[in-house]
Amino acid sequence: MLVFIVVFTIQAVKSSREPEKFDRLVLFIVMGAGSAVALAKAISMKPKKEKK
Repeated sequence: MLVFIVVFTIQAVKSSREPEKFDRLVLFIVMGAGSAVALAKAISMKPKKEKK
């Protein structure tokens, strides 16, 4: 998931330089944010180790 976040961030930066690709910029921002939320949720649901 971290790879997705990096890729979507890079693509958002590239598309932000060209005004005609604004629709892609919005898409990459939404996809990157969704990946970040999914990663945070996956980490929060990770089983905890039991203390001995």
